[in-house]
Amino acid sequence: MKVKSHDNIFEPPKATMIFTDRQEPRKTFWSGYNEMQRRITHNEELYVKVISFYSIGGIGKTSLLRKLEEELDEITKAPLYIYYDLNEANDFRSILERLNNIISNKYRFRFPVLR
Repeated sequence: MKVKSHDNIFEPPKATMIFTDRQEPRKTFWSGYNEMQRRITHNEELYVKVISFYSIGGIGKTSLLRKLEEELDEITKAPLYIYYDLNEANDFRSILERLNNIISNKYRFRFPVLR
């Protein structure tokens, strides 16, 4: 749908800033989060859980991240998570080194990155 502007040039309608239509990605995130919480509570073996959201630019990935961060902040004072943008580096070794640095700086935990 196009709307007519005041100077007779057609422009696409502006997107709303309302956060909508992200129920499935949020459900996936919260399912993983709740599973980790259950494992912690029952002293079960922990493992790293990675959830990635990818797509073309402009469809709301950053808005989804902000919404999840907001929801995490509502339920816990200090949520444990990290965010990594693959635009920073996307080869396997660089990703591991960068994740190691982020985790080390944020949580004082390191994992070996073999040479």
